[in-house]
Amino acid sequence: RGPCDPPCPEIPSVFDAMICWKLRRAELLIDHLRALEEGGRPLIDGVGVQMHLHAADHYRRDPACFTRRLRHLAERLTSRGVAVEITEMDVSLMDLFRDYCDTPDVRPVATHEALALQAQIIRDVLGACLAVPGVSGVTFWGVRDRDSWLGPFFAKTDRFDMLPRCKNHHVHMPLLFGDDPDTPDTIELLWKKPAYWAVHRVLVERAPAH
Repeated sequence: RGPCDPPCPEIPSVFDAMICWKLRRAELLIDHLRALEEGGRPLIDGVGVQMHLHAADHYRRDPACFTRRLRHLAERLTSRGVAVEITEMDVSLMDLFRDYCDTPDVRPVATHEALALQAQIIRDVLGACLAVPGVSGVTFWGVRDRDSWLGPFFAKTDRFDMLPRCKNHHVHMPLLFGDDPDTPDTIELLWKKPAYWAVHRVLVERAPAH
């Protein structure tokens, strides 16, 4: 819904933003939420936090600091009276397999160490965010590694941004289902990666006791 459209209570109004670890952008969003208040009440219903991460760049430098920042961000957003969801989550392994970027026909096999790192990132991020009351859910940006948007996006030749180019669509492996590294020649399109089980564990731990 646009800012000049009449209110429609049946349709939630959600502001979806790519902020995650970018603190300055997060501060601007919080200022924007203040501006979208009327009589102390928010004019939007929720905020979506896009969570496109790269395993090497955005986590391994200081994982504890990263998750603390995420939780602090979720707390500040929910304090404005809006619901918060993680709306587009994936964790790319491209930086760990950059040697394959110029060989698009070669499908790298993920190491157990890389898959374990990816699973730990997902577990830490979900654990930090879902611990905050008002954070209502998470959406992964796809199902199978082979169908991820990241491969075509990073292979583009007409981009003018500063992101690295990688012609190999297979290096990202960012989602919950992929190829079993122990049987890489077997096409099992919905093999549950360690990332899948990381999500499962977080949800089980957060489930209310009966």
